[in-house]
Amino acid sequence: MSGLHPQIKNVLLRGLDDWVHITEVVDLATQAARSNAASTNEQTIRDFICTLLGNQYSQVGTLVERTTSELVFEPYTGSTNELIERVMRYLETVAFRPQLDGDWWLCNTAKGDAAAKAD
Repeated sequence: MSGLHPQIKNVLLRGLDDWVHITEVVDLATQAARSNAASTNEQTIRDFICTLLGNQYSQVGTLVERTTSELVFEPYTGSTNELIERVMRYLETVAFRPQLDGDWWLCNTAKGDAAAKAD
C-alpha cells in the first residue's frame, strides 16, 4: 500500500494480532517526527491518529473485562471527527505522554488488516 507512512504500517501490522495501545501509536509517531525536522511531535501524532481513524484503518476503544480471564474490545461511539478530537484531547491532558494503564486502545478494522497485509 503505497503512501502509508512506514510507522503507520507498523501500527497496522501490530494490530493484526492484538489491540494496540495508544502509547505504541505515540511512540511510533514520535520516531517519525524525529526523522522529519519540519514536523512537530504533536502534529505528527495528530496526523497518525487522523490517518488511522479517518481512513477507517482502526477503531478506538477500551478493553472491558467480561470474565476474570477474558478482555473484550469495546469501541467508543461517535463520528470520526469526534473520536479524533476525543483522542487528541486525552493526549493533550497527558502532555502527549500516555501511560499503559489508560483506556485508549486501537483495533484494526478489515480495511486496516488489508492495508497491513498489502505490499
